[in-house]
Amino acid sequence: MEQVLDNSEVVEFECGDEDLNDFIINDAGNYHRHLLSESYLLKEGELLIAYVTILNDSLDIDSFDDRTAFNRFRRKHFVNSKRLKSYPAIKIGRLAVQQKLSGKGYGSVLLDFVKILTSLRRFSGCRFVTVDAYDEAIPFYEKNGFVVISSSRSESETTLMYYDLMAVKP
Repeated sequence: MEQVLDNSEVVEFECGDEDLNDFIINDAGNYHRHLLSESYLLKEGELLIAYVTILNDSLDIDSFDDRTAFNRFRRKHFVNSKRLKSYPAIKIGRLAVQQKLSGKGYGSVLLDFVKILTSLRRFSGCRFVTVDAYDEAIPFYEKNGFVVISSSRSESETTLMYYDLMAVKP
C-alpha cells in the first residue's frame, strides 16, 4: 500500500465514476497537504488497481434517525459508564477500483486495510469506521461487516453505515 503525499502523481485511473477518477488524479495530494484526508493506493508495479481515502469522523445523535435509535446503538455497544455523546470514527471518504478489475476482491482488501490500520496501529482512539454508501454499494459494505445506521433518506443520495472495530481480530 502506498500513501499519497504532496508530490504523488497519478496520471491514469478509470473506475467508471468521473468524480472518483478526478479526485485521485487531481485532488488527493492537496487534501494530504492541507491535512484533510489521507489516500492510499493499491498498486501492482506501476498499475493503480484501487484507492481508498480516509478522514476523521464521529458518530453522534445527528447520525441517527432519532434519539431512540442512538440510545439503542449505545446500549448495544457500550456499558453505562462508556455512554458518551459522540464516538470517534474514521470515515471512508472515497473507495474506488479500476473498472476492468471490479469484482475481484480489491475493494474488500482496501476495507481490511482501513480496519487493520485503524484498530491495530491505534494512533488515536477510534471505535468505528463509517461510510456514506451509494445504494448500489450497500450490499458490498454489508458483506464486509458494515451496518446501516440511518433508515430514513432525506436529500442525501447515500446511506450512512458503520463497522465496529472491536470485531477486528489481531
